[in-house]
Amino acid sequence: MSMWADYIREMGLLEIIEEEYGWVTFHIQEPSSVVINDLYVRPANRRSGKGTLLLQQVEDFALKFGCTTILVGIHRESATKSGTYAAALVSGFVVHEEAKLCTIMRKDLGGK
Repeated sequence: MSMWADYIREMGLLEIIEEEYGWVTFHIQEPSSVVINDLYVRPANRRSGKGTLLLQQVEDFALKFGCTTILVGIHRESATKSGTYAAALVSGFVVHEEAKLCTIMRKDLGGK
């Protein structure tokens, strides 16, 4: 585990899933949603399905804690460069709302 992950966990405000190829931070927003704060995949591992794997781990976490929705905001300027938008679509997210600078995507877990 990296010093960054140690710090995130120590602060207690976010959850973090960290793999050698990237990480994702998120939090539970009451009553039953998980909000993804940040998703990062190393450039050498992008477009290889690694972002999708991280999103699947968040979904597993959400289901374990009884959450029914996952939300992620994707900044338009970085959406194509980072591959986050594509990973979200592949993972079953749909556009929930178009904001000025970002797209809010949502995945309903529907009591899985």
